[in-house]
Order: sequence, then structure tokens, then C-alpha cells
Amino acid sequence: MSYHIMAGAFREEKNAQRTFEKLSNQGYKARRIPQNKYGLFPVLYGSYATFTEAEKAKQEIQKTVNPDAWILIESL
Repeated sequence: MSYHIMAGAFREEKNAQRTFEKLSNQGYKARRIPQNKYGLFPVLYGSYATFTEAEKAKQEIQKTVNPDAWILIESL
């Protein structure tokens, strides 16, 4: 899946893990992805097969949980 809703990217891995666990417990299909080239540890709300699905999920997340959520378009 190439469309991912970003929850955040963290300098400290323990903060990324904490966020991942919180999102998982809230029912999201959360994922952690490898540390990026900036040294950050990204956490995703979930991944989607189409942009339409991702956009719909992003809008719901922005309304209810995180107004700063955004879509990452990348094959992981």
C-alpha cells in the first residue's frame, strides 16, 4: 500500500513506540516505519491502497484526533 496517514515523526524512538502503542490501543492499524534520513522515527495511523481511501481516513482523523495528520505517498 502506498498511501499512509502520518501521526508524527519523533526524535526519540521511545516516543515513537509510545505513540504507536497508543494508536494501536485506540483501534488504528498503526505502524512504525524505519528511521528516516533526518533521524526521525515516523509513526502511521494506517496505510491504504488508494488515495481516495487515505483522504477519507485523513479527513476523519483531522476532525476528531489530529488536525496536523497528513498523507505520505510512498511504497514502504
